[in-house]
Amino acid sequence: MTDCPAPPLIVDQPEEDLDNNVFQEIVELFWSAKHKLQIIFASHNANLVINGDADLMAWCTYRTIGDQSGSKIGGEGAMDVPAIRKAVTDVMEGGEAAFNLRRQKYSF
Repeated sequence: MTDCPAPPLIVDQPEEDLDNNVFQEIVELFWSAKHKLQIIFASHNANLVINGDADLMAWCTYRTIGDQSGSKIGGEGAMDVPAIRKAVTDVMEGGEAAFNLRRQKYSF
């Protein structure tokens, strides 16, 4: 990412309660905006992360299953790291097949 004159944009769950058409509009807005400013967003939707062409991903896990008070960073990295791809495809709608379609389309 190049030097950006604007401060980062922090967005919490931009996909919440949106239908698929609006979801795609959000993705396209991220594509154009990420060249102008840093975007940091939290999402429960791996499709947004992949379709939005995220440069860096991090996810949370729980130390004890069922106890959500003990969360920790489960991992972080870029899409070219095999462990990151596996983590994303494990939770992504459509799984590895959907991920591979995106990878071919966007050459990552």
